[in-house]
Amino acid sequence: MLTMEARGKVLFVNAHPTGYPFAEMIPHTFGTHSVSDHLWDVTLINSYPKDSGFSLVQREDRSRLRLPDYISDYCCIVITGSSYSARHRTRKDGVAYLSKWKVELIDFIREAGKQQVPIFGVCFGAQMLAEALGGLVLKGSQTEMGYARIAKTQAGIDNKLLCDVPEIFAAPENHAEWIVRLPEGSELLAVSDGGIQAFQSGIHFGVEFHPERSIANVEQTLADAKASDSKRFARSGLSFADNLELQNLYVPGITNMFNTFLQYALNG
Repeated sequence: MLTMEARGKVLFVNAHPTGYPFAEMIPHTFGTHSVSDHLWDVTLINSYPKDSGFSLVQREDRSRLRLPDYISDYCCIVITGSSYSARHRTRKDGVAYLSKWKVELIDFIREAGKQQVPIFGVCFGAQMLAEALGGLVLKGSQTEMGYARIAKTQAGIDNKLLCDVPEIFAAPENHAEWIVRLPEGSELLAVSDGGIQAFQSGIHFGVEFHPERSIANVEQTLADAKASDSKRFARSGLSFADNLELQNLYVPGITNMFNTFLQYALNG
């Protein structure tokens, strides 16, 4: 059996401007004893803070993402969620464009495929994975915030990635953009009422939901949204009570898919 020492480290591409997801992703991703500190690297996005005076789009455009020179140093790559957009923005003259760092990330994803280094994309990470491989991401009329009820497809039932969750389960969500077209040749693994939730494209996997988020984290997100009368929360179509009911469908095994992905990366 191949070991991590033989194949290299896990690379976390943390695309969130606050650096937040990484703190929870390490213990929830591979467990505190599965991956020691010297067996993973993290690369962070350099971005302006919320109180910088720049808008979200301006901060996104001014961000920089430092990516490693040698993809072959890694056995696999995890791309996190982000408050930034995976889709093309539109300039005032109507021309669609991508920020420089997102173009670089797309090139990095494509090169990882060429070098047979598997990627696991979460939310924004899954959307960028889809875009890089020929899919399409658009802003939707519906958001998912709190929990979503998710159903595995037949391909998802047969796929090892989702082997630790039942055919119907609930997962943490927080997104307003959707993968509306998968890359050619991809397998759709799971869906919600809103759309695509999980897919496999060659050696890569993407999930729209957040396996790394704890129940406590979701409860805090919902409480904050309720207190602030969040319009984004309102567009989800679910009440606070609806979310609490969906929480009954949450299963802790959802976090196991990270380890499942790691074993796939190491052993095929």
